[in-house]
Amino acid sequence: MLAEHGLFGIAGILILLFTPLFLYLKNKENIYLICLFTFWLLTINHTGMRVAAPSFIYALALLRLKKDTEINSV
Repeated sequence: MLAEHGLFGIAGILILLFTPLFLYLKNKENIYLICLFTFWLLTINHTGMRVAAPSFIYALALLRLKKDTEINSV
């Protein structure tokens, strides 16, 4: 990204790296965020996986999950 976009590439890389960190600090209940983010970071550097898998994994890492402690009984 840096070679193709210059300073905007640096801004894009920083956004991609720090968004999951800030979301994790706000909501520490998302147990999948760290492992999915790590998988994304490792696969984004491999040319064969660059198209679909990292984007999907990054989106999964940014999902907000809530535990439903209340059970509705009929």
